[in-house]
Amino acid sequence: MVASMKVKLFYTAIVVLIASVISDDNLDKIYKECYTESSVTKDQMTAFVNSGMKEQLATNEVKCFIKCVMEKHGAFKNGQFIAQEYAALLKSVPTYKDRAVDIDKAIKECNNLKGANDCDTAHKIATCITEHGFTE
Repeated sequence: MVASMKVKLFYTAIVVLIASVISDDNLDKIYKECYTESSVTKDQMTAFVNSGMKEQLATNEVKCFIKCVMEKHGAFKNGQFIAQEYAALLKSVPTYKDRAVDIDKAIKECNNLKGANDCDTAHKIATCITEHGFTE
């Protein structure tokens, strides 16, 4: 149950991270762009989140939404995870201000994960980092 709650909070973590460094207007803009770019529907995202992030509902569109959000924040570019950008984003969140060592450990452990394509890679990395406790 605890593990599924951590995974379920994955998108909450994305929202918290993004909202902590950009305005609501920019957040809305990024989400609209990523919905369009990934071709994911809000219904698909809702089903994925409400399922407890079941892997079978992590469609390519859902994974590409994750990649898009990471790209918009400089944490994923040209098929590569930009670890220092993601670490900086996490470290800028007030809740994580005293967790720099944990952030660096999570980034190091998740940095080299590879998926079947760029969207799958972004999903694997983001899920791995979430499993290290960066969800709230």
